[in-house]
Amino acid sequence: MEKAISSVFQLKGFFIEETHIKIKGNIFEDLELNIQPEGIHYQSDHKFHLRLTVSIKDKEDSFTCQIICRGEFTFKPDGDIIPEYFYINAPAIIFPYVRAYISTLTNLSTAGFSVTIPTLRMDFKEQLKDKIKVEE
Repeated sequence: MEKAISSVFQLKGFFIEETHIKIKGNIFEDLELNIQPEGIHYQSDHKFHLRLTVSIKDKEDSFTCQIICRGEFTFKPDGDIIPEYFYINAPAIIFPYVRAYISTLTNLSTAGFSVTIPTLRMDFKEQLKDKIKVEE
């Protein structure tokens, strides 16, 4: 039996830091979704914390929801730089957790509906690169 090879890039944890939800009146189906990524690269530990702020609202402000979540990753560095694949893969790895959380939260809210965010192409490469802080 061969020994399993450890991945160079791993999700170590997923955490919901904040949740805000407001439901009043009728909910309109046409929802707007906004995702803002940012991160902290801990160079000495080869760790990265990716924070996604996900906001959803309808046109009439009858429904608003904001989730701030954090994914904690480790990776084998290539020098002191973050590997290019990280910028696309990290958001894509934690977004299904966000989708499930929002769906469950809205389903349990007793408002009579559930918000299901469709699967998305998570291309935040340039946006995420501009929002990374580096710590030793």
